[in-house]
Amino acid sequence: MATPRIKSAQDFKIEAIEALKGQLDCYVLEEEKRAVQASLERVEAIQTMRTPDKPERLTYSVPEAAMVVGISKASMYTIANRQDFPKIRLGTKIVIPIKEFEQWISDEAMREAQQWQEG
Repeated sequence: MATPRIKSAQDFKIEAIEALKGQLDCYVLEEEKRAVQASLERVEAIQTMRTPDKPERLTYSVPEAAMVVGISKASMYTIANRQDFPKIRLGTKIVIPIKEFEQWISDEAMREAQQWQEG
């Protein structure tokens, strides 16, 4: 009859590391799932904005523009209140012309690229 093996401290460390590794893998997978879900929600929102049975949209609301760009509503409101940002105020509501918004984004990207190259 074989005597049972007594676990060493090293064995316990290895088991603990393996358990933590499994937990970390689960956490990483959950974070990846959340990121994919957020991307799918953005795509779905964009698709519902431009369906064949509706006329083409001319403007975004600030929350819609935030979703399209992938930033928070608060950040988008901060940007929308800039002097150089294309917007139309309708009473207290701000709407963003889509074509001008896309052009503004392109211009901002070019401006940042030039600044990066210069300095």
